[in-house]
Amino acid sequence: MEIHFFFVSNRYGGYGGSDIWMSKKINSIWSEPINLGPEVNTSSDESTPFLHYDNKTLYFASKGHKGFGGYDVFSANIDNQGKILNVSNLGYPINTHYDESGLIVARDGKQAYYNSNVTDDLNIYSFNLPEKNKANSIAIINGIVIDSISQLGMEAEIIINELNSIIEYKISSDDDGVFSSPIPLNSEFSITVLCDGYDFFSSNYYLNKNEYIKDVVIVLNRLNIGNKINLENIYYEFNDYSLKEESLITIQKLANYLLVNPNIKIQIEGHTDNIGSKSYNNRLSEKRAKSVYLALIQCGISPYQLSYKGYGFSIPLIDEDNDLARIKNRRTEIKIIGDYE
Repeated sequence: MEIHFFFVSNRYGGYGGSDIWMSKKINSIWSEPINLGPEVNTSSDESTPFLHYDNKTLYFASKGHKGFGGYDVFSANIDNQGKILNVSNLGYPINTHYDESGLIVARDGKQAYYNSNVTDDLNIYSFNLPEKNKANSIAIINGIVIDSISQLGMEAEIIINELNSIIEYKISSDDDGVFSSPIPLNSEFSITVLCDGYDFFSSNYYLNKNEYIKDVVIVLNRLNIGNKINLENIYYEFNDYSLKEESLITIQKLANYLLVNPNIKIQIEGHTDNIGSKSYNNRLSEKRAKSVYLALIQCGISPYQLSYKGYGFSIPLIDEDNDLARIKNRRTEIKIIGDYE
């Protein structure tokens, strides 16, 4: 995930007075500062930028935008391309003809705090934001990645996806395995971990209603021949072997994993439930496994690193005849079968 640093400067290249600038940290390198442009900056002074945890709502103070006098506080939206939209004065009585600035907003996107000299002295005040100025409610994922044998934390690449969405957050755990990331409140999401020499890991998580903090412990197994990993979020059309579009996110993650571990060879294994004949399920499971195989090749993975096989209903996870068992038994797995030279 890109880290954004907002700051105030009267450096050359601005619009006059103090402007708000931004720099991005990508792969440990800070970019050249970018002026936020005339949507935010004016010929007068702007100050105290605050980007909410949702990474989509910016708050700042300005003397130059139309307001009540002195510094007023404003909100703005940032779209997926980084464009500033909908700059809005928070209105009276939040803003007055005195100076208001330093606005910060809690994770719930509603509760706000700022400072004002409306009583001559500079004091801190709290209030609920007007509806149009609210940010998205955000929860925080606090996680740790550990080695299954040593039980020690470890550095790894982490991808967090909102389910049924293309939105993803790319971060890394630190040397102790610790990571943290915002996620929309009440959401469903997947966490994928990529680390050289370890099994592919991708699992789904769910935030309960009003759960603002989610603690996650991820245990990675070291790569060994014979290890099996269930691929969550691989879906096919009903009674068919065509991959649904939402499956391509997991396919791409698996491809990234194979690129990180280019020397391993995997077998893609298809499994069905107990509905239908043995011969039909064997054919269907093999065609489904082949669909994943072909999709990985389209992602740039060498066919020499891959194989596929269908098992029908011959290896059920749950040997029972009910709906829950059938859901669990319909699955796609990968198996580490050797080294690829």
